[in-house]
Amino acid sequence: YVAGTAALETGISVEVASSSGTLCDQLVLQRKSTSGKHYCLAANKNGNTFRMVSTAGTAFADFAACDDTENGW
Repeated sequence: YVAGTAALETGISVEVASSSGTLCDQLVLQRKSTSGKHYCLAANKNGNTFRMVSTAGTAFADFAACDDTENGW
């Protein structure tokens, strides 16, 4: 695992963040495929899960960037 949002082909990046400033209540996992696409899975304190694929070849900057498809996994 790699800390932060530096998505790599050789590891899964992990970011734990806070939506309120005091409680870590968001989780984002992402990975870059060998084809250049970025994939993310995210979850929040409310039990909602999300997934998204970026075909543009750019990493997901944070939780808000990965909340396209709710209950994706």
